[in-house]
Amino acid sequence: MRALIVTAACLVAFGTVACTPTFNWREVPIAATPLMALFPCKPEKAFRTVTMAGLETELHLAHCETDGVTAAVGHARIADPALVRSALAHWRNATLATMRVTAMVPSGTAGADTPGLPGALSVDASGTTADGKPQKLKAIWFARDGEVYAALWYGAAWSTDTADSFFGSLRFK
Repeated sequence: MRALIVTAACLVAFGTVACTPTFNWREVPIAATPLMALFPCKPEKAFRTVTMAGLETELHLAHCETDGVTAAVGHARIADPALVRSALAHWRNATLATMRVTAMVPSGTAGADTPGLPGALSVDASGTTADGKPQKLKAIWFARDGEVYAALWYGAAWSTDTADSFFGSLRFK
């Protein structure tokens, strides 16, 4: 009888763990923009005022962390269309500096991974966290209709398939 109870308890415990997905994918609209993204967990939302290309603007961010990986999509409105390229370059450089990038491979345009975002520039990089731990980063920066966007996938280690699911899901409604 005791063996039966232990076996039943083990099966219940195993079933609970087996039914808890590491990645609980969900499609999420990115704030008041037409961009949609598939997140591996329920994202938190935040915003703050930042300077991009010499302009003060609100940066909105949706992000979540699961299994040691962070997925994030941010966007900001750039009032002067002539400053969009400069704002994207500023954002990219700030991100790479924050990630303490030590090696970077520009992947060129991300059209193959993100067919709905022609001309998006992507980068694969490695760097360190603030406390010196190694981390990998895949990111793209793109613009549409006066909005600049960035999508980031980073952590100590992650599967290319999961990153591809995230980036491949980015689309405009």
